Amino acid sequence: MSALDWLMRLGAHVFVPVGQSPNCDLVAELDGCLLRIQVKTSRRRGPNGAGSYQVQLSTRGGNQSWGGTSKVFDTSRCDFLFVVVGDGRRWLIPAAEIRAKHAITVGGEAWRRFEVERGPALLVAAEGV
Repeated sequence: MSALDWLMRLGAHVFVPVGQSPNCDLVAELDGCLLRIQVKTSRRRGPNGAGSYQVQLSTRGGNQSWGGTSKVFDTSRCDFLFVVVGDGRRWLIPAAEIRAKHAITVGGEAWRRFEVERGPALLVAAEGV
């Protein structure tokens, strides 16, 4: 929802792909261009201490039983990575800038130039919900 909100505030028309395991989470039309966007969230603090978060890029089956196959991040499947972390900070990172396949750490200098307007903090679901 955070990505959807931010993109719509920019004036984008946003679409959600339908089907089993699409390569992107959102498609946004902005200024006549279609952009495929993968969205990732994280509450996991990074190794660099306060302010950094580890973001898992690879997936292992989603809501299905894991069959032992990981889907690693591939820049050919999306144009941008939209990241939202626990404190509400957000990044829109061009996929071509990402060299990692499994995870990145945001909140430091490496991705600072792609940080966008902060949103609300991520809610923590109540246990058992």
